[in-house]
Amino acid sequence: EMCCGTKSILHSLLVSSSLIATVTAQGPPDDDAMPDWAAKYQRLPVKKTLRQRDFDKGTYRIREPGRYRLGEDITFNPRPDTDFWPEFGDADYPVSKFYLGFFSAITIETSGVWLDLNGHTIKQSDEHYLKQRFFSCIELNDGPFELNGGVSSLNLEVND
Repeated sequence: EMCCGTKSILHSLLVSSSLIATVTAQGPPDDDAMPDWAAKYQRLPVKKTLRQRDFDKGTYRIREPGRYRLGEDITFNPRPDTDFWPEFGDADYPVSKFYLGFFSAITIETSGVWLDLNGHTIKQSDEHYLKQRFFSCIELNDGPFELNGGVSSLNLEVND
């Protein structure tokens, strides 16, 4: 069983290309223990509470700054009807980014994001694991590799 998150406190600062996301498993620490920037995000209203249904179509793509929170445990098992692949031509999942399939449950594609696991977990379903071995629960990018990095392009789209 592939799982991201724990029931114990996990307070990690993830930094990638000036993107900051704070992930907590049992809510954020007290304001006194947080740096100033973290306390600022703690006071933000929740932009979206993520539920299982938000992952049924595929990766939940965070493209706007704000505070996001899990509302329940998530088992990532997207689109079993299409063998766990995005539909060809789906603008939400362009082939140029998702040519390896659903490589992540959540992508954080902008800066200024606070992601609170809120005591919940994200895990890849066993069925999805058997079909998609290249996977991360949370990806700090809009694709699995940097531009012009990783595996070679499959040239499935114009300007790919």
